[in-house]
Amino acid sequence: MAPRILRRLTPLLVLAVMFATLATTAPVDATTTCSNPWGSLPKQATATDTAPSRIVDLRSGRHPCFDRLVVDLDGPAPGYTVQYVDQVIEDGRGGVVPLRGGARLEVRVRRPAHDDNGNATYQPADRGEALAVGGYDTFRQVAFLGTFEGETQIGLGVRARLPFRVFTLTGPGAGSRLVVDVAHRWDPEPTPPPDPDPTASPNVKVFFSTGDGSDCGEVTGYFRDATGVIAPIRYALDQLVAGPTAAEEAQGASSWFSSATAGSIRSINLRSDGLLIVDFRDIRSTIPNASTSCGSEALLANLTATVFRFAPVERVRFEINGYCDVFYNWLQLDCTTIER
Repeated sequence: MAPRILRRLTPLLVLAVMFATLATTAPVDATTTCSNPWGSLPKQATATDTAPSRIVDLRSGRHPCFDRLVVDLDGPAPGYTVQYVDQVIEDGRGGVVPLRGGARLEVRVRRPAHDDNGNATYQPADRGEALAVGGYDTFRQVAFLGTFEGETQIGLGVRARLPFRVFTLTGPGAGSRLVVDVAHRWDPEPTPPPDPDPTASPNVKVFFSTGDGSDCGEVTGYFRDATGVIAPIRYALDQLVAGPTAAEEAQGASSWFSSATAGSIRSINLRSDGLLIVDFRDIRSTIPNASTSCGSEALLANLTATVFRFAPVERVRFEINGYCDVFYNWLQLDCTTIER
């Protein structure tokens, strides 16, 4: 009797194991290499299709190199703004939204979570704990704050200020998805420190824009021979502002920097507290289109990815002729110090 019962139960046990396996995120293999050159600067886009769409679901997932937030919509992909903020302030009410974690991402989706009659198309049971993210590597809390004047606000508490990317996908069917991936850590690629020995200076890496243009902050590093160089950080920046070589352009590299901006670094100052100040000559007329949202993100991604390759650089501030406001106003941003 027992063997017969066991034979009947065996298929059920197999199915149970299969479903348990699908529901559990596999651990990161020790050999997994995570390269996330996304940066932590604000990312935004405008919807290309203005047809109505509404938020119908919110999901999350764990991946070997990042945690993922997915916003499901029943129509075309939305416009969005995703950025790190000191505090998430709830629209309409003005209160600070408490979020667990060392940093806070504010996700703004330019689509409502209700229909034309005001009926909710998505409403979690607990707005402060919209998704269960316990045990995630990066996510600490997801708060769904609802829609105000046609724009939906989501607060994402994360472990620390980490690189992230944002993109949209079409489907399934007539729907679309907004995806926010936040890396588990910064690019672990070894960072060469400055070497005072001119005969032992390491190679440096400069970063230029790559990809199909869907991610304005996507960059790839290219090596430069720094043999005999005494000041690698300054050398790397000088190489960066001279733009990609013809061979690198043939490989898909592009940048606002070019031969026209070569030699545009006036000075750099690495302070003892890890703040690097990079002062440019006035290049605003040479790169007039860098003030677009995608243009400013790409330019800053080139710069930050290059300087953060150096271990002593914890923060960086950019200036034009000694003025931070001039540099950032050129990019239609506020003067800021960017942290690693």
